[in-house]
Amino acid sequence: MLCTVCQDLPKLGEDERTVRKTHHRTYASLQHSIEIGCYMCQRLWNSLSAEQKVLVSAFSIDEDKMEIESASGESGFSVISLEKFYPETYHLKIVVQCLSGQARYYGCSEFLQSFKGSLRAMTHGEIDDLSPSTKSASTLTLAQKWIADCTANHPRCSILEKRTRWYPTRLLDCGKSTTLEGLTTENYSQLSDEIALLSLPKLYQDAVYIVRVLGIRYLWIDSLCIIQQGDDSTDWRHEITLMSDVYLNTFCNISAADAPDSNHSIFYSRDPSLARPEILNLEVGSLCTPYHTRDSYFWKDECSNARINTRAWVLQERLLSPRLLHFGANQVLWECREKDAAEIYPNGLPRDFVSPLRPFKSIFHGSSSESLTQGSLAGYEIWITIVQAYTACKLTFPSDKVVALSAIAKVMANILDDEYVVGMWRRYLERELLWGLIDKPMASDEDIQTGSESYRSPSWSWMATNKRVRPGRVDVEPEDMLIEVEDLKLSYSMHSNAGLVPGGWLRLRGMLKTLKLLRNPDNSEPGRPANIWVMVVGGVPLAINGRRGRERQPEVAFDHFHHDFDKQNADGTLYCMPAKYKNKKIFYVLLLEAVDQERATFRRIGLGCTGASALRSHIHHIMTSYDNQPEHLCAHYLCRDGLHSVKII
Repeated sequence: MLCTVCQDLPKLGEDERTVRKTHHRTYASLQHSIEIGCYMCQRLWNSLSAEQKVLVSAFSIDEDKMEIESASGESGFSVISLEKFYPETYHLKIVVQCLSGQARYYGCSEFLQSFKGSLRAMTHGEIDDLSPSTKSASTLTLAQKWIADCTANHPRCSILEKRTRWYPTRLLDCGKSTTLEGLTTENYSQLSDEIALLSLPKLYQDAVYIVRVLGIRYLWIDSLCIIQQGDDSTDWRHEITLMSDVYLNTFCNISAADAPDSNHSIFYSRDPSLARPEILNLEVGSLCTPYHTRDSYFWKDECSNARINTRAWVLQERLLSPRLLHFGANQVLWECREKDAAEIYPNGLPRDFVSPLRPFKSIFHGSSSESLTQGSLAGYEIWITIVQAYTACKLTFPSDKVVALSAIAKVMANILDDEYVVGMWRRYLERELLWGLIDKPMASDEDIQTGSESYRSPSWSWMATNKRVRPGRVDVEPEDMLIEVEDLKLSYSMHSNAGLVPGGWLRLRGMLKTLKLLRNPDNSEPGRPANIWVMVVGGVPLAINGRRGRERQPEVAFDHFHHDFDKQNADGTLYCMPAKYKNKKIFYVLLLEAVDQERATFRRIGLGCTGASALRSHIHHIMTSYDNQPEHLCAHYLCRDGLHSVKII
């Protein structure tokens, strides 16, 4: 159903393409509509992250801010906009105004398409049969149909099943029928004989029920198949090297998408009407026409942003498993190498709803890997997408950051035919070194540099950070690169170069320049952060004086939070190395701090970048001048062509 506010859509004139109006005037009004079951308001609320919901709730306490005015003049707690997308299709979007400036906020986004035919035809399936529980016979029957169709008609999903079967070290035999939390050295013998079903946490009992319904005998659950305590992590260290084989060779992965922990059920009760797309009457000119809604963020909200899929460890399960059944709070979803589906779209998602994982899921399974020739950028572009997804996920223990990606890295190494280097690849390592953080480090962040965390990777790898990462691009012309990795060494505590890394370094060749980092005295630039840093490279300030058109000040992005650089500036321990000059327009520099100046040993502290045309003469001077060269560094590391060869740890 729709509340009266959502039924009163903006009216478009015949020649208009876009129109906006107030949606709910107050937070209380929105909450009332959610409580009575309004489809659109529910979708709006579900589009918010947990942090955004807290912010919105806190914001609403201030009566003076209950109604706010947008830049275009609409007042109200939320604003609705309608835009003509293409013939007989409109884009409807609702945003909460106090969140509209946030980079990661999207709001509720629906496509309205001219309603023709039945609701059954609109959803490509039998939506009328949606049950009030995800444990219903009809829901599990649909899951059986998805599996049967996949095994019979999807060759890419069965590619490994046609080869010699591989089995994990331990499996649960579900053919057999106190609370048990996990496998230990003390209960190993007992559990090798039999596990009482009722001794398992509720979630595990549900998993056994599902596999029995599906006719599958063996089940793998990490906490019951890997020793959790009593052996100083010896078994865990061995099993973690087998994770790629575990996931690649599984028949079907069962995902408890929204269960908080193993003590909660995988199944949910639900109101079927809230899952069904709604019919809206849209007035355009003198005509009033029925349109049906299609949530453009359906897969993101229902699957990608589900509780379990925000965990970093789970990403490799999603990517490597041939088939997945996601038991969510609202419905069950299907994901395999050839099709994504849901209970309301049982025959497959609409074409514009395809999961963002779809482009790279298939490369793990032989369908696309043949086309990825050695050195092809396609595979590396896929890796960039994986890194973006991975670093947006959460880890309970930051020390797991390297190993939680190891299964994917192991598979990608075979596909790319390349050497894995702590989150990056040797073939294009110079380009990948130019990564940066999407979110600005804050003083409250856990910081490796403070010693509050154990070492997990060299500073030049994005693995050394806890924030979302923007990976270095690989689609760069070779002549634009100004650095060269001459050598590198990494030590591993496991028998795999995708495992734990207790130490490492690389030797980088390039033009080393002295650096000072100063706060920009002009912090008045609208829409920009208050604390803008100025790089003084080789004595040349990279800063735009005053306001020069719409050009922005150079970006200085640090890998960790820094209050200031007063001591480093005074001690002369800051350096930088020009790394890329893309098309002679965008200039990148690696920001370094000396750890041992006599041995020319540094650590990375950030990345600087500018594309301002006003600074090109400054950059030319930096690139061609040998003034302010760091001559006090040992002459052994100064090459005859004016370049330095330095070690970064």
